[in-house]
Amino acid sequence: MIPLSHKGLGAIDAPATTTPDAATPHADAAMEFARHLPQASADAALAILAFTANQAVAGQVTFAHFLGELAHAHAYDLSTAGAGALPEGALRDAVASLAHWQARVAAGLIDAANQYGRRCAHLAFAFPRPSRARF
Repeated sequence: MIPLSHKGLGAIDAPATTTPDAATPHADAAMEFARHLPQASADAALAILAFTANQAVAGQVTFAHFLGELAHAHAYDLSTAGAGALPEGALRDAVASLAHWQARVAAGLIDAANQYGRRCAHLAFAFPRPSRARF
């Protein structure tokens, strides 16, 4: 008895290649690169790791800057809204104090991100190099 085949990828007599996925247009290039990675030298592999680690650190610093600027803008809006909507008194002073505290936290977050970036970005290039004496 001859089995019946379904239609599409994986069907009997279907071509072995896959169609490119619209969601990941660079997936084919990445797979081609991954297939040839074992043939690359150790220096090339370490350079790829260093580049990837630096990109991760840069992404974290950029995201921390975004969050700090967002918190700072919110503190400014809170201060402005509190000054305009609340009457003179303890509640208005508390809102102003809270906005000032939030602005200091935002500035501290941005400063910490800058220090983290300066301190950790160079670590990606500190991978030990393979010893060529054994080869």
